[in-house]
Amino acid sequence: MGITNIEEWEDAMRDTDLKALFDHQSVPTTDMFLLSQSHIQKARTRVISHLQTLNNYDLEELDINTAPTILAGVYKNNNPIKIVFRPAYSQEVIVYYGAEKDALDYADAELWVDDGTQVWQVSLGHILKKNNIKKFPI
Repeated sequence: MGITNIEEWEDAMRDTDLKALFDHQSVPTTDMFLLSQSHIQKARTRVISHLQTLNNYDLEELDINTAPTILAGVYKNNNPIKIVFRPAYSQEVIVYYGAEKDALDYADAELWVDDGTQVWQVSLGHILKKNNIKKFPI
């Protein structure tokens, strides 16, 4: 949040609903479900296409049936990894499925997003910097 003194901190606590930055409420309608599924399919296709262009990724044993947003059977530098992918068409990533969190709990998992313009890997550093996270529980 770029806060450097008490006054800025007090202003931020008055004006910023921090929960709104990190909370997401789903809209449970058929249309929204169909839209989200189409976004997931588009992101899957674009992430797979992008990974196929990278020399250190091998998708010969690709399994897209692990979970809706998880790719298994992917090898990076000859080591098996899991790819969690998410659409980010509204410039945010919503980690929705429990299986995504479970997969990302392991060091051999990567998070990839399709923001509609490009497909890219999200690093922990990006998450920390973008959200100004300086401390979190272990």
